[in-house]
Amino acid sequence: MKRLVLTLFFIFIFIYKVDAAPPMYGNFILSNGISKITCTTVNNAGNMALVCQGDISVTANLNAVNICDENRANCADISSGILKSSGKQVNLLTNSGFEVASQSTLENVGSQVTLTDVTSGVCASANTQGLAFGELWNFDSGDFNGETYEITAITPNTSFTLNDTSLTDSGSPGTGYEVTPGFVAANGNAFDGWAKSTNGDFVYREHNGNNTKDGSFYSAKFIASGATSRLVWQITKYNDIVLASKFSGRTSTSGCWVKTDGTASAVILQAYDNDETSYQTLDTCTTSSDWQWLEGSYSWPSDSSGALPFAVLVASGETVYISQPMLVLGSYIGEGNYQPIVNEWIWLEAPFELTSYGSSSVSATTAVNLEAESNGKIPKGAIGGIFGFYATCATAQQYITLGGNWPANTMYTAVATKAEANVFTIALDSNGDTEITRNDTFTSIRIKPIAIQLR
Repeated sequence: MKRLVLTLFFIFIFIYKVDAAPPMYGNFILSNGISKITCTTVNNAGNMALVCQGDISVTANLNAVNICDENRANCADISSGILKSSGKQVNLLTNSGFEVASQSTLENVGSQVTLTDVTSGVCASANTQGLAFGELWNFDSGDFNGETYEITAITPNTSFTLNDTSLTDSGSPGTGYEVTPGFVAANGNAFDGWAKSTNGDFVYREHNGNNTKDGSFYSAKFIASGATSRLVWQITKYNDIVLASKFSGRTSTSGCWVKTDGTASAVILQAYDNDETSYQTLDTCTTSSDWQWLEGSYSWPSDSSGALPFAVLVASGETVYISQPMLVLGSYIGEGNYQPIVNEWIWLEAPFELTSYGSSSVSATTAVNLEAESNGKIPKGAIGGIFGFYATCATAQQYITLGGNWPANTMYTAVATKAEANVFTIALDSNGDTEITRNDTFTSIRIKPIAIQLR
């Protein structure tokens, strides 16, 4: 230990002496055995400090030398004990906001609501308590039975408004539910890139509200039915040697926020090591019923034959909420450091046609609400997408555009009544929606999302 402290002392003193020169970079072996932590010297309120990227854990007595995180915040004298900084971390988990749900089905939320009138998209009802702005609504009877829309406004106990203001009933306003994408079949389907256990568990996308963690619009609601109920990332690749090679001989750290009813050990954070043929416990929730951060590290064997680095085990009969999962290479994340993959593209596991565009007709500029038209499979606020586009016109030399960005994303009819098809990458509007523009009536219109870009 003395040798280590002296070594660190001389390393830091050397840097201090050249502080007036351009910043120095170097690799340091710290007291917890972590090697090759890249640091640079900075001036912090007149004192020399180090800014390091990666996991930092230092115990030493180096007088007035400070160590900070990458934003020069949380600076502390090294002699004060152990300080950890996450630095610039890369979240390896795809679709970590539980946003894209291409294999989901629409599931009812709350109680059935009876309508007394629908006029210009305004649905009259004395029962609006369970509805939420921005959620999806599905008619289960009446003139619009089976159709799905987005709730754009609510007047408590009077009415709510849907995104399509052309809706007016002909005497049968019907009933319906607030709905959300869910995975309720006895299979492994879950959010794209994720899987649930197959013993009857239910997983839903929870809309922004009391059961979502600050900093995220959605969370995952998990209702466990069996003793081995899990939500797992990339479960189909547990023995994929390419994925395993990313972790072989390295340490990974998993973390996420969870909310339970206060049952001890209702949620256990795990990793599956194929060489050990078992799930390893990383962290366990307490009896708190508030949001709590779980985090744990795992050291993978060299030449690992398979890895599932992120899994959440939920106790049988428990209903829990999971938010902001992270997986990094290194041994520390820290609560509050969640970072999704910015501008992430998600290739849909199950491409589908939009509900109103399986073979429809358009004779005017038409807004396309992608969340409603996809039954929630496409989330709010997406910024781009790749779509298959198919249409027919009775007249030659006419155009139709997806995304309202003529002449980009535009098809022209070379021959009358002959179908045109293409694949376009388009930017979506601020709500995550798009539109169709044209200069003639087009029929047999089909729109098929292939990939979605998240914020």
